[in-house]
Amino acid sequence: MPDFRRLNLAALAAAFTLLIACAHKETYEEHQQKELADSLRKAEAGDTQAMYQVASAYESGSGAPQDYAKAMEWYRKAAGKGDGSAMFNIGEMYRQGRGVPKDMEQTVAWYLKASNAGESIAWYNLGMMYYKGDEIPRNDAEAMRWLQKYAAAITSSSPLYKPTQDAIADIQARK
Repeated sequence: MPDFRRLNLAALAAAFTLLIACAHKETYEEHQQKELADSLRKAEAGDTQAMYQVASAYESGSGAPQDYAKAMEWYRKAAGKGDGSAMFNIGEMYRQGRGVPKDMEQTVAWYLKASNAGESIAWYNLGMMYYKGDEIPRNDAEAMRWLQKYAAAITSSSPLYKPTQDAIADIQARK
């Protein structure tokens, strides 16, 4: 016969854990809203990093309802102040069609801006786009240029190391 006292204690413990988790979630959401309000105040005062944080919050729906138009607005403001991550994310929004029509010309243009600002992930994305040729015309010379630049900036422990090296080897084998 089952030990009902033990089952009741287990159920009580599970209910308590669930209650704590729910309370923590509300606290986390409130924290996110406060963080966004603080970042928004700083962003409106001209803080570039805060502009990026506000944009990210709107893009992800963290601390505010998801709003791609507001995300794009704040990414553009941060990009206008030289933020390479914002430039990259604008390219991503065009690539994925988040809040804007998919546009590979805009994607490449923003990735180039991000790459000029030192965003190494833009080098990888440009290289892979040129290598694969499924979103933009394949161009092995451009692919090699960007992938070699990226490869020089990462270590073998990077999760993108092997795909980068494999693409470089494949391009060399095509010649």
